[in-house]
Amino acid sequence: YTIRGRSQSAMLTDPYAPARAASNDQATLARQLAEAELLNTGWTLDWRLVDWLVGTGALSYSNATPLKVIQQIAEAAGGRIISHRTDKQLISLPRLHSLPWSWGAITPSLGISDYVVRQLSREFQPNVAFDAVFVSGENQGVLCKVVRSGTAGNLLAPMVTDALITDVEPARERGRMVIGQSGKWSK
Repeated sequence: YTIRGRSQSAMLTDPYAPARAASNDQATLARQLAEAELLNTGWTLDWRLVDWLVGTGALSYSNATPLKVIQQIAEAAGGRIISHRTDKQLISLPRLHSLPWSWGAITPSLGISDYVVRQLSREFQPNVAFDAVFVSGENQGVLCKVVRSGTAGNLLAPMVTDALITDVEPARERGRMVIGQSGKWSK
């Protein structure tokens, strides 16, 4: 059997929600910009990322649905958007719950018994383990070098630019996620 489904948040995407074009005409907090996309939809937002002031005109989009815009805002700070299981609520979370170099000291929040696993396979992905990255805004904002603590910061990941990086906080979080996702992984 194959079962496929979509979350309720599909109602905030094409073809259910109209694509729009807009630009923020005044400096506004990132969370407020995301919440504005949900006006008159019956949906709420649980914002669990850093919040920062987005300068005038930094958020500009065309032909985008509400969910796409909210994802764009969350991704600027290294985050992601998930749907609540039962409620009409979006939840913004960091892409990684914690950074890989601290996983040895953290207790997992979920365990899966070997008895329920029918097949297990892994694919090794060798990549460079970066220890620094430059994160920058585009027409306005900041330029930050984010370095993993305790390292020389000399193995630079490709520079990340995003129009919504208008403050140090989202730059730091985005950089942490870029560094945390680099290195050797087994998926």
